[in-house]
Amino acid sequence: MLEKKQDLSTAHVLGVKLVVQMYKKYIVSFDLTTADKNRLKKVNRNLTLFLNYCCKFHGGEVGHFDRYRSYLKHLHESNEISSGEVRLRKLVANNFNTHISGYLSFLRSRNITRVSNTKYYEKVYDDQFSAPFSAYLKSHSKLNRDTPSTANAVRVIKRYMNVSDGNINADAMLLWLDSLEIEPSTYNTYLQHLKSFARFCKYHNNYVEDADKILSIPRKEDSEDEIKRFAIEEAHLKKMYEVADFETHLILDLGSKMGLRAASMVSIRQKDIDFENNIIHIIAKGYNKRKKLPIPPQIKGILKAHCTAISSDKILPYSSNNLSQKFSKFLEENNLRNSTFDSRKTISLHNLRHTFAYNSIEKFGLRKTSLLLLHSSITTTEEHYLKHRSQDDLMNIYQED
Repeated sequence: MLEKKQDLSTAHVLGVKLVVQMYKKYIVSFDLTTADKNRLKKVNRNLTLFLNYCCKFHGGEVGHFDRYRSYLKHLHESNEISSGEVRLRKLVANNFNTHISGYLSFLRSRNITRVSNTKYYEKVYDDQFSAPFSAYLKSHSKLNRDTPSTANAVRVIKRYMNVSDGNINADAMLLWLDSLEIEPSTYNTYLQHLKSFARFCKYHNNYVEDADKILSIPRKEDSEDEIKRFAIEEAHLKKMYEVADFETHLILDLGSKMGLRAASMVSIRQKDIDFENNIIHIIAKGYNKRKKLPIPPQIKGILKAHCTAISSDKILPYSSNNLSQKFSKFLEENNLRNSTFDSRKTISLHNLRHTFAYNSIEKFGLRKTSLLLLHSSITTTEEHYLKHRSQDDLMNIYQED
C-alpha cells in the first residue's frame, strides 16, 4: 500500500540541502578514484530524490530503504520513471543503506535523525563564529564594549546561517531578506549586520563568496523618511513655548537650540555643566566618553535656574524613552502633535534636533553644524539634514535677487 503523500515544507527542503551538503563533505574524506568523483554529482542528485521521498512519506526520518524500492516500482508501473531510472535510484539507495551506512551514524552523532532538522548550522555558528564575531564587533566599535547592537547582530547572523545552509553569499542574503517581508528600516538594520559579518569573515581570512558584492548590496529607501525627518515651523515651535511649563521649556531649548537627542538630554548631570566657561559635557551616540559642547547664551539662564531649583544630580530624571513619551503627551494635550503644513507629519522629540540642524546650517555652515550635532562624519549630516535645507534654499533662490 502506497504511503500518504505530504507537501514538502520549507524546513524539509532546507534539511535535504543540508544533509546532501554534509554528505559531500563526508564522502570526500575517503580515498576516491577519479571515476568515483565524477559519479558523485549523479549520486548526490539521486540522494536528494531519496531524501525527498523520506520527507514526503515519512516525516523526514532517514531510512525506509525497502519501502523506497517498492515506491520506485510503483512509479515505474505508473510510467512516471523508466526502468533505467529505477535501477539507478535503487543502486544509490542500496549504497546509501549498506556500503556507506556509517553516514547514518555520522548524521546521528550530529543529532540529525530527521531530514527536516536544520539546527546543525546553528550549532556550527555557535561553535565557530558566535564568540569571535562578538569580539570583532566589540573591538571595531567606538565604544569598545558589547552593546545591544552587538547582541542583535549575533542573533541575526545566527538566524540567517540556520536557514541558508551556511552559505555566505550575496544572492542567498538577498533572498533571505526579501522573504522576511519586513519594513525598510528593519531591512536596512539586518543588512548592516550581514555586512558586518562579511567584513568579519574577510578580516579573519575565512572563505566568503563574493564578499565585495555583499558589501555593495544597497539599502532600501524608506518612503517614511521624508515624513519623519523635518524641521518644525517657527510659528508652530512658538506655540509650544507659549504653553510649556518650566521643565518642558528646558527640553525645547536643549532640542531646538542645542540639537541634543533624548539620550543625551537625560545623560546630563549637574557636575557636567560648567557655567563659568559655558561648557556642557554630554554622552553622544556612538561615543564612550563625554563630549564637550558650548552652552548657547539664550539657554544659559533657564539651565542655571533649573539646576538651582532641583535637588537631584540628573537635570532630567527620565529614561530616553520616558522623556520622548512625556514630550509626545505634551504635544497631544495641547493639540500640537501634527505639523501645520502637512497632516502626515507627526512631531516627535527628535524633530527638535532636525529644527536645530535646519537653522544651524544656514547660520554656521555644514561643517560646524556637523560638529555641533556630534556626528562622526559630515556625510551623516549631509544625508539626514542637508537635503531639506538645500531644497528650501532652491525654492527661494529667485527671491534673493
